Amino acid sequence: MKLLVLVIISTLLIGSSAFAQSEEEMAMMGPGPEHELLKKFEGKWDVKFKLNFESTMDGSGNADCKTILGGRFLQWEQQSEAMGMKFGAMNILGFDRRIKKYTIYGIDELGTYAVTGEGDYDAAKKLLTLSGKTLDPSGLSDKFQAYKFVYDLSTENTIVMQVIFTMADGKEKAIVEATMKKI
Repeated sequence: MKLLVLVIISTLLIGSSAFAQSEEEMAMMGPGPEHELLKKFEGKWDVKFKLNFESTMDGSGNADCKTILGGRFLQWEQQSEAMGMKFGAMNILGFDRRIKKYTIYGIDELGTYAVTGEGDYDAAKKLLTLSGKTLDPSGLSDKFQAYKFVYDLSTENTIVMQVIFTMADGKEKAIVEATMKKI
C-alpha cells in the first residue's frame, strides 16, 4: 500500500512539474486585451447578404456568436438561405498572442474544406482584416485563391463583412457582402 501511495505522489509531482510555468508564460495562456474585440461579435444577429459570382444573389440568415474556452475564442454559428438552398456555417475567431494576429477558421456546408486567415485590427478605422489563401474553391484547378475577410465594426450593433477574392488578373472582387444587425 505504501508503495502505491508513493507511486501516486511521484506521478502527481512529476506531472505537475511538467506544467509548471513562469508567471509570464501562465499569463500568455489566457486571453489578453485583444480578446475584448471578440466580445463585439457576441449575441444573436439577423444577417442579409449578397453573393457576387457571375450574377448577384441575395440571401439571409441568422447567426449566434458566443465566446468560448474562457474568452479565448469566439464561436460563430450561422444558418442561411440563398438560391432556395439552406446551409450552415461555423467560424472560430481568435487572437493568437504568440504571433500577435487575429485568426479565423471557417467551415460550411458549401464545401468540404476549411478556410483560415490571420490579420490585424485597425482601431482608428474599426476594421478587422484577416487574409488567407486556399486552393481554387471550385476544385477545378490546383491554383491558389487569395482572399480576405474584412469586418467593419464602426457602427454599434451592426457589423458589415466582406469576403474579397484576389482574381487572376490581380484585381480584388467582393464575393460576399453581408450586413449583420444585432437582434
